[in-house]
Amino acid sequence: MKKLLTLFVTILTALTTSALDFEYGNYKFTTISSTEVECKGFTSSASGNVTTIDVPGQVWNASEQKRYQVKRIASKAFENQTQVTSAYVCYGVESINNYAFRNCKNLGSVWLHSSVSTLGIAVFSGDTNIGMLGYAGEKPFFCTSYSFEGMSRNTQLVVATSRGANACKNKYEISSQFSSIVWNSIAADIETADGCFYNITKGQTLNGDYGEAKLISFRSPSSNTTGTLKPNNSVYEGGTYRTYYYVTAINDSCAVADTKVKILDLSEVTHLTKVGISAFEECTNLTSVKMGGNVLIDQWAFDDCTALTSIDLNGVYKIQSFAFGNTALTSIAIPASMIECDALSFKGASKLANFTVNSGNTLFSAYQGVLYNKDKTRLIDCPPRCSMGGAEVVKLPAMVKVVGANAFDSNTVLKSIEINNGVTEIQKQAFAAMTALLTIIIPESVTIIDTKAFSDCAGLSEIHTLITNPANVTLGDYVFYGVPKNTCKLYVPRGSLQLYKKADQWKDFLNIEQEGGLIGDVNGDGKVNVSDVSALINMIMSITPMNQTLADVNGDGKVNVSDVSALINIILGV
Repeated sequence: MKKLLTLFVTILTALTTSALDFEYGNYKFTTISSTEVECKGFTSSASGNVTTIDVPGQVWNASEQKRYQVKRIASKAFENQTQVTSAYVCYGVESINNYAFRNCKNLGSVWLHSSVSTLGIAVFSGDTNIGMLGYAGEKPFFCTSYSFEGMSRNTQLVVATSRGANACKNKYEISSQFSSIVWNSIAADIETADGCFYNITKGQTLNGDYGEAKLISFRSPSSNTTGTLKPNNSVYEGGTYRTYYYVTAINDSCAVADTKVKILDLSEVTHLTKVGISAFEECTNLTSVKMGGNVLIDQWAFDDCTALTSIDLNGVYKIQSFAFGNTALTSIAIPASMIECDALSFKGASKLANFTVNSGNTLFSAYQGVLYNKDKTRLIDCPPRCSMGGAEVVKLPAMVKVVGANAFDSNTVLKSIEINNGVTEIQKQAFAAMTALLTIIIPESVTIIDTKAFSDCAGLSEIHTLITNPANVTLGDYVFYGVPKNTCKLYVPRGSLQLYKKADQWKDFLNIEQEGGLIGDVNGDGKVNVSDVSALINMIMSITPMNQTLADVNGDGKVNVSDVSALINIILGV
């Protein structure tokens, strides 16, 4: 009895787990797992009659009320279908097995989607009229030296530029199998009616949730008099059997050097998450950009868009380095959605003069055109044309504690800056390449001045440091690189002269003076002579009021006879 029961269970298990055959549209399928099927070819009614092979990426089994992913095309699935003129393999199919399209003698074109990763043996054997085999994948597929055996040698292989001759994973030289190989940047999974090309990056789920696609290129909108590029929010592939995808990204280098696009409108691409590296670089006629979705703008995305004067960043949450270099933007409004950007995000935007920040943003603020964090303890970016209110000597707000990296880099307007007492850190290249800067005041509160903080300030004539002991400041490398140290005067606190003359990097300045005027000019007449000796003695003897700043000639913090000796030595040139 137990043996019979065991046999019954075994048979029942086999029956419930065996392959299930069903039909969907013009095609037959067999299940190969609980979620995947293999395409076995045409149904009996379609065989010999249907001229286009359009293998869907997903199918519906009505008897189970269940959706399946089409994983592969079976061996000999479409063998001898001589009426077929074109074949289109939708996204999701990963392998095409041996002889799948053998002896389809009138097959003229084949399109393989980017999901295809493996080709079997002699897949297109006997197909003597194939003129084009296209492959949209971003990763090379695997094939054997026999995958294209028996196929017409007049076939042109079309692959995307980034794949080139590496379209096959193995090292078999595919060029000998084709009449020519075309590296085409618009070899794509989907082409829409408006001339945009998309690659699928994530398939539609089996419960019907949209997949994801990215815009990889487009036909320049030459017929569009406004030059507007406005991608779809969603796209689909397939003819009779459709699968749908949200557009979530603009591909790297999507439109490099395109001169036809004038307006880029992404406002309706609500699922957009990324504008890729150099996506619209050197689009020299692009004047206006409107973002959408929840977007990261990657490096150089709009670099060298020299006509770009307007951008709506609504929905953008992050901007990478040099995204807007060499554009014509003069003002940027930081939206409520922004959570990450810094001075490098807008580096190279030489005409930029003003930042504003949406009141709903919880991380950033703006004052006098300068971008700060919310509580203004960190100065993030003072753009190249910003005058910070136009004062003769610009004073940083009292609450600032950190001057961020590249914060004033390449500003061409400001001439004199007083850093507020309270700033503790001046980060890398914070004041670099300020072509108009003449004077700067560094407060005693500063403890860190990082690499190249004042580099290439070629016009700098005066640096006033209120730091008593330079040893208390940590300096990065080349802090004053490019500053004219032979002409720029370094003014230091009284009593600190000798410390600065011995301190690394500070000592490179040839003109180091103590604050308060000419050393030894005790009476303040602009000269150093014997009358200053009399004035100093009178101060020491309390005949005249003491002026500590003028009387402390040797800078030791005290006024006594040693200062008289020091003064006499100055007069004698000793």
